[in-house]
Amino acid sequence: MAASRGRAMAPPLPLLLLSVVLGGAALWPPAAASAVLEEPPQPVRRLNAPADAPVGHIVTTLGSGAVLLPSEYSERFAMVTGGRLMTVLPLQDLAGARVPLQVERSGELVPLEVRVRPPGGPLHCDHELYEAHVFENEPAGADVEGAGAIVAGGGAAPEARYSLKAGDPGGLFRLEPRPGAANGVRLVSAAPLDREQRARHELTIELAAADERAVCHVLVHVRDRNDNVPVLARELFTFAAPLSTPHMAEVGRLEASDADGDRISFQLAAPSDVFVVEPLTGRILLAGAPRAKAYELLVSASDVRDGRRYHTSAPARVHVEFGLTPDEGEKADVSAADDEHRIAKRRVRRAVRPTKRLEFREKDGNQVGKEMFILTKEVESETFKIRDENPWVTVEPNGQVKVKKKWDYEELGPEKSIDFWVTVKNTRSRSSGPGEYRT
Repeated sequence: MAASRGRAMAPPLPLLLLSVVLGGAALWPPAAASAVLEEPPQPVRRLNAPADAPVGHIVTTLGSGAVLLPSEYSERFAMVTGGRLMTVLPLQDLAGARVPLQVERSGELVPLEVRVRPPGGPLHCDHELYEAHVFENEPAGADVEGAGAIVAGGGAAPEARYSLKAGDPGGLFRLEPRPGAANGVRLVSAAPLDREQRARHELTIELAAADERAVCHVLVHVRDRNDNVPVLARELFTFAAPLSTPHMAEVGRLEASDADGDRISFQLAAPSDVFVVEPLTGRILLAGAPRAKAYELLVSASDVRDGRRYHTSAPARVHVEFGLTPDEGEKADVSAADDEHRIAKRRVRRAVRPTKRLEFREKDGNQVGKEMFILTKEVESETFKIRDENPWVTVEPNGQVKVKKKWDYEELGPEKSIDFWVTVKNTRSRSSGPGEYRT
């Protein structure tokens, strides 16, 4: 028997399965070499539809190829030509609800949310612009007049939230609920305001309810209070004038400023026989013959409102020095007698009586020829005459000041005053020259 040659076959080895356990979970079969990434879901597109919209109301247009998928509320809507989403049933019973819908477009799922607005139209503010005001220096919490009732309108008004969105970087204002009202807010100050720093504020208020937004604007005018004293331009005013300065000529002019923008009135701290100050211009006039080479005066400034004086500045000094001009020096060298004669003549100057100030109302001067007041005579023989023509008043020789033209407050100019000079003459005296009276 022939023997066969061959290899002995080893018995098959048993199959050993291994698994790697991570966190108690077996991973088998092995993960694929590449992962499949899922596309993120489409964002929800939020829409609005009024609850009282008629059947056939177009909610939005999604474009051709859009198909409305069946859902709980899909029977209330239909997709018509051009991808327009239209109501086919009333929506009143869904007022205030958010209705989810599903639309397929070009193979993509587009989720929609239709908010059914309560009747009343879209969210809005009862005014687009509020004109308001508040006085400066008022404490925090002061009402801003004209913006005490900012109220939302529309179907979502009861849900509206109010916020200051622009125009108040310094936090000078805040919104508060209207006392005793179910809807709306009022604007109040959150800190004292300074008109000199900022005279008006333009604020934007946003109203929000769900996905609806509306804005309105508030223009706040900061009204002035008289909280600033006028300030004279210098502590010492220095002026020089020639000896030949004529009577009632200007030898200098005072300057002052007032941060409140008020009219300024200038005055001498003490009466002077040589100088007078025009209150509204600040001009220093030569009213009498100078008997010294130099004079020192004290002046102050006041702010004036409605004819009343409020704040007075700290006094300032005025130094006035008289001297000869070159021409006058040459004439003095020619004849000393002439010079003495000229000085003697210059000393016979008109005296200036104190300024007379009176207050009237516009209606007081509504009758032409009406006597407003009468100037006081120092002696019976004095007569009066207005020095310069004035459109509003006339002066009779006996001192009666009468209405020449009906007074008009708007035509009086920024000072709202009537200023005029009156010349006083003594008809019986040759030695005393005429004087002047300012009113």
